[in-house]
Amino acid sequence: MVRPQGIGPRAVPGVDVLGKLKDMKPLTNMAKKKHLDKKDKLWAEAKRRCRLSAEDIRMAKEMGLNPRSLIKNIPSKSQPWKAPVRIWIRNMYDKRLAKAAKKKARREQTPKTAE
Repeated sequence: MVRPQGIGPRAVPGVDVLGKLKDMKPLTNMAKKKHLDKKDKLWAEAKRRCRLSAEDIRMAKEMGLNPRSLIKNIPSKSQPWKAPVRIWIRNMYDKRLAKAAKKKARREQTPKTAE
């Protein structure tokens, strides 16, 4: 594309040299609300498709799991060894709690050296 002479990148009002908008505004409340609505919809879909309770959802969120990862881990009929998502979440949560308890017990057991 041939640019007419005298028109450079600074000739466009509101755009800097790198082509970024100068007046970038932070997300409005409406945009934030739409983002939250999308997340809530994903969690609602995961709850429905994985047959999860509110407690299961709380545990999954606490562990930082993504609703899409829960949906992807739904066992198919050809995967009889795979536990249902609800049981998988609870087992993982219990393991993490046990690991944290062991770590805390080790810290308390180890004598602190006074310097």
